[in-house]
Amino acid sequence: MPGKDETPSDESDGVEPEPGGESGTRHLLLAGVISAFLAGLADEAAHWFVQFVVWLYEYLGSHL
Repeated sequence: MPGKDETPSDESDGVEPEPGGESGTRHLLLAGVISAFLAGLADEAAHWFVQFVVWLYEYLGSHL
């Protein structure tokens, strides 16, 4: 656009990468740990939900 004083878009967005490129590795490791934790929670929740359904089935079956 005419009259624009900005430089071309070949400049970085102001965020400098950490030395050694460890930032991506750290984020990937953190994402893996969080995913494993959430998967464990989901597995535990599914187990207790199934246990509740079994208990409810047995309770209703014995009282009807």
